[in-house]
Amino acid sequence: MYNLYIPASLHGVSEVEVYPQVSGIIREVNFKDGIRVTKGQTLFVIDQTEHKLRVQSAQAKILSLFHFFTFSLFTFHVFLFHEIL
Repeated sequence: MYNLYIPASLHGVSEVEVYPQVSGIIREVNFKDGIRVTKGQTLFVIDQTEHKLRVQSAQAKILSLFHFFTFSLFTFHVFLFHEIL
């Protein structure tokens, strides 16, 4: 019996490219290169500061528009009531 040694390299059965869905500063990397990962596993943690500020800004705009709409509706009703009298 003979042993035959041949230099080789192995490649994963399934390789994928990972693209971010949002931009930001990466705070954590939760995997090591070449190690198997599973579906749903968190690979990166992105700093949330900028995203939280954007959400707060959007919420403030919505609230402002709601107050403007409410005031406009009230003004319209006052005007309509005044015209009826």
